[in-house]
Amino acid sequence: RLLDFVDGQEEERMIAVNARTGDLIVDNFMRSGSINGTGFNTVEKEAVDRCQDGVVLIHNHSLNGRPSAQDLITYSKETKVKLSLVACHDGTLYGIYGVKDEFEDAFREVLKTKMQIWDNEQDAKKMAMTRMYVFNDGLSARHKLFDVRVL
Repeated sequence: RLLDFVDGQEEERMIAVNARTGDLIVDNFMRSGSINGTGFNTVEKEAVDRCQDGVVLIHNHSLNGRPSAQDLITYSKETKVKLSLVACHDGTLYGIYGVKDEFEDAFREVLKTKMQIWDNEQDAKKMAMTRMYVFNDGLSARHKLFDVRVL
């Protein structure tokens, strides 16, 4: 199912499965998506919230990019999310395992400086996140703001 999910999608899509059983909770395959992001609508989010065991989120990055700031923020803020996986079309699979609360504020500060340079918000976000990856890589394991692994 994961290969069918990733193969041929130009738009990003997302699926949530029960973190304990692996049963499907919800997906957003039946509506139009974007090449630059995905998410759940209110009804889909309610299905996630009803899952007593927590969920694993899986979504694709059709442009093969590392997890975005929004991916990390979602993992950090959504208590039901136990693991977040990003499947890229080139076969790379990323796992998001830990995001400290300080990440969002640090990212927003970097984004402010990048917005002064870049006219396009998407470009500014990409550049800000690249800066966050470089910064995070220079920190000791104990001080890292997030843990993203290639699986």
